[in-house]
Amino acid sequence: MENGANDLWGKNHRSNHDLALEIIKTYGNELLRTVYLMLGDFQEAEDIIQETLWLVIHKPESYRENRNFKSYLFTIALNLARDRLRSFWRKRIKLDDQLKHSKAISSSAEELALKNFRYKSVTAHVLNLPVDYKTVIVLHYYQEMSIIEISEILSWPEGTVKSKLHRARTQLKKQIEKGGLSFYE
Repeated sequence: MENGANDLWGKNHRSNHDLALEIIKTYGNELLRTVYLMLGDFQEAEDIIQETLWLVIHKPESYRENRNFKSYLFTIALNLARDRLRSFWRKRIKLDDQLKHSKAISSSAEELALKNFRYKSVTAHVLNLPVDYKTVIVLHYYQEMSIIEISEILSWPEGTVKSKLHRARTQLKKQIEKGGLSFYE
């Protein structure tokens, strides 16, 4: 499925439901995590994923054969998430308790509490970045995508991705240090 949508749409699925299940099984967790980190709201992230699936299934002609299917899927989801963030009725999102905690294991309760506080603080600052900056930070650091992959997903030149990533890091550093944390802790 990774190499193209022809494989995906060419399979004999009994229904669109089967097709959606296959996409979710392959990309669901990664896609949901990415959209959640963009929006900061689990329910809205699920809505965006559903809308993404609907578009992929009902508008297969929008897929270009020479494009990576994962990039195509992420492009749709991120565009929908960015539109949601830019909409006039969207309220500020507060960081909720569903945010996944750091995978690091600590030896003491104090150390774990401090790491958890830092993680939530940094994530809250990421959620407050402008949409474009938040997008590149989430894709680069949380999804571990390269500049080239981000460039393909967002249809931006690599130089634009690099400059937005640099500006996002600079702004994030200022926000974090203003909040009393060290950027490099």
